Amino acid sequence: MSKHKNSNKTYEQAVDLATTYATFVIVYANDCAANLVRDIEKPLSTMPYRGTGAKRIYGALKKRAATYFEAANTILRKDLDSIAEYSSVMDDVVDPAVANFRNAVKDLYDRNGVSHGDFYAAIETCRVACEMACIMNDDMVKKLKEYADYITNLRVWRITELFNVAQSLADFVYTVIPEKVTINLNDDEAVKTAFMEWNNAMGEYKNFKHAFNRMNKEMNNK
Repeated sequence: MSKHKNSNKTYEQAVDLATTYATFVIVYANDCAANLVRDIEKPLSTMPYRGTGAKRIYGALKKRAATYFEAANTILRKDLDSIAEYSSVMDDVVDPAVANFRNAVKDLYDRNGVSHGDFYAAIETCRVACEMACIMNDDMVKKLKEYADYITNLRVWRITELFNVAQSLADFVYTVIPEKVTINLNDDEAVKTAFMEWNNAMGEYKNFKHAFNRMNKEMNNK
C-alpha cells in the first residue's frame, strides 16, 4: 500500500514537472509573439495610410501585448528567472529562424513590386507567431490531458485575443496594398521553407521533452 502511494506521488510529481516545462514552452512562444508587435511600429510610421485603420488596429494590438506581459509578470513572478534562462537558450535557435522568415516574406513582396515590404513582413511574422503560440498551447494541453485530467491551467495562457487582433491587422493591410497585387504566401517555396525552419526551431524545447519522458516513465512504473 505504501509503495502504491509512493508510486502515485512520484507520478504526480513527474506530471507537475512536465506541466511546469509546458508552461515555459507556452510562455516563451507567447513572449515571442508579443515582442514581435513592437517590430511593426517603425515601418507603420512610414506608411501612407498610417492615420487610418491600420494605426487604430495596431494600437489595439499593442494594448493586448501590454496586457499579456503585465499578467505574465504578475502570475509567473517567482519563475521569471527560470523562464529567462530557458528563453535565452531558445533565443539562440529561434531568433535566426524568425529573422529568416521575415526576410523571406519581405523578399516575396519585393519580387512582386510591392513597396514597404518590411511593413507587411513585420505584420505577417507577428501574426504567424501568435497563431503558432495558440497551436502550441492547444497541443500541450491535449498531450498532458491524456495523462492527467486535472491539468487545466495551461489554457489561461492561450493568447487568442492577441492573435485575433494580429489577424485583423493583417487582413486590413492586405486589402489596401496600393499595387493591387495578390500575394499568396502559401505558394512561395522560400516562405514555406522559412516557416518550417521556424516551426522546427520552436520544437527544440529539450527541457519539456525531458520532463515529458520522465512523466511517461513514471506512468509505466505505476
